[in-house]
Amino acid sequence: MDCEAKAEELLGRERYLIDIFPERVPEKADGRYFGAERILREDMADFGRKIRNIVLKLYCYCDMTAVSEEGTEINPPAELLADMVGRCYSTGEGTGYLHIILPEHDSMLVINRGDLYAELCAPDERLKKLVADLARAEGLFFVRAETQD
Repeated sequence: MDCEAKAEELLGRERYLIDIFPERVPEKADGRYFGAERILREDMADFGRKIRNIVLKLYCYCDMTAVSEEGTEINPPAELLADMVGRCYSTGEGTGYLHIILPEHDSMLVINRGDLYAELCAPDERLKKLVADLARAEGLFFVRAETQD
């Protein structure tokens, strides 16, 4: 499988967010979102732990191809997968992104360093339900991403 081509294809399809917010935050003139976001970013390790837990639990159900700037791993050992996710949220040197392709679902989980959300691209109905349940168990929300047209 050409992982880069597959990732590009999946990025162009319907997306869902695993997010700290249940819906889009409205713009306020006083900029309160940015102040709250700054404080929430001070503990990225907590959010990263939640995403790591979701990924590891999802791994029990699905094959995964993990793609980062450091290389590609097909069904990596759980410890390596956890480490790959953790490096996206570490305060030191870490990877900038992690694309986790889920071939059985023709879908992909996207994790970007510094984001307080992860994206699930092109999920089928079974995967949506599973990820929604896993997100809820970690105190996160699973919501359809708004299009940026």
